[in-house]
Formats: sequence, structure tokens, C-alpha cells
Amino acid sequence: MTIVFILWGASALAGLAIGFAFIRALAIVLASPLVAFLSAAVLFHHGFGPVQSVLISIGSLTALQGFYLAGAAISYLMSDEVDDDPVSSGETMMRKPASSSDLLTKASSPATPDRASNIPVPAKSRVTPSRFK
Repeated sequence: MTIVFILWGASALAGLAIGFAFIRALAIVLASPLVAFLSAAVLFHHGFGPVQSVLISIGSLTALQGFYLAGAAISYLMSDEVDDDPVSSGETMMRKPASSSDLLTKASSPATPDRASNIPVPAKSRVTPSRFK
């Protein structure tokens, strides 16, 4: 039974490592058959039957892919890369923002006061207005 937990732990660590190192799905597609065959071979060597080996291999693949998703998500959330491609970032679908003078000159109704001056503006913004011209 110890070998089962070792296989699951190794599969989970391999999935986490692949998720951190390679975000592309091709890496997990190549690693999945390798884990399945290695776990089945190790289990057959330790005297497990075919049904037990298949079920434990499915558990190993589940651990591999689950931890791959966790590693890829953590790696994606921690990355500081900015995508400068306007097509993939959705920039072409964005409206041109109103200038600050337009916000201040609009008359506000008594029911909805103009709160443009209460919006905090960061000192250094990632997106500059010149990108939208």
C-alpha cells in the first residue's frame, strides 16, 4: 500500500513541476502516458492485479493533471508578463476612455451626483492613454 502513496505523491509532484515549468498543454499530454505506463509497470512488479493497477494508475493520472492545473494557475497568477498584442488582449474591443475634462464638465443630476473626483487614480498606470489613440 505504501507504493500506491509513493506513486500518487510522485505523480502530484511531477504535475506540479510541469505546471510551474511548462504552461503549455503539450507537456502534460506527453507526461500522461509516461506516468500511466510507469505506474502500471511498478504496480505489476509489486504484485498488484490488472484491475487494481488500472484503478491506481487512474488515480496517478488524476493527481498528475490536478497538480498540473494547480501549478499552471499559480505560475500564471505570479507572472508579471504583459501581453502587448492588441488582438489577444482585447484592446480593439475597448472604448476610448473619456478625458478627465469631459468628466468634470458633465452636469450631474441631483439623484446621481458626479463622483469622478472621488475615484482614486494610481500614480503610475500600466495602460497609458496614448495606446487608445
